[in-house]
Amino acid sequence: GWSLNMRTEAQGLVKKAEKKGAKGKLFNTLNLHLSGKAPLDPPLEDQKRLISVFASKDYNGVLQRLEKFMGDFPKSALLHNLAGASHAALKNYEEAINCYQDSLKVDPKNAETHNNMAAALNDSEDHVRAEKSYKKAITLRPKYEGAIRNLGSLLSERGRYSEAIEC
Repeated sequence: GWSLNMRTEAQGLVKKAEKKGAKGKLFNTLNLHLSGKAPLDPPLEDQKRLISVFASKDYNGVLQRLEKFMGDFPKSALLHNLAGASHAALKNYEEAINCYQDSLKVDPKNAETHNNMAAALNDSEDHVRAEKSYKKAITLRPKYEGAIRNLGSLLSERGRYSEAIEC
């Protein structure tokens, strides 16, 4: 993050540039970020294109496209979650988990992200953390069938049948 002095100096430079007639996408983006009014997610059309590429199972293509957007939308939980899902599909579980953690820093109450991270943790054999993440997803959304089913499967695979039946 920027220090208060850096932000103040940058805002002063932007105001000077604005008085001199500065315009353009880069200038507008910088101004939005400095004002704290920048959107968290890319425009809806771009989101739809990314999700379409993901749906076509071109996970490397998604990751390449996400590089472009991450610079402009570093606090997009959606983009971090999509990167995590792409890495998980490519069996890059450590990177997937990192992406999900970044998503949760922005949106810690997102049950889907907790469930996705739990699946990546489970696939990477970190069953203790996976169980905690599934339970967190269920706490956030008590009737979340996917997380409940996933937790039941994890418990059953670990030989904890009586607990699995309760799911």
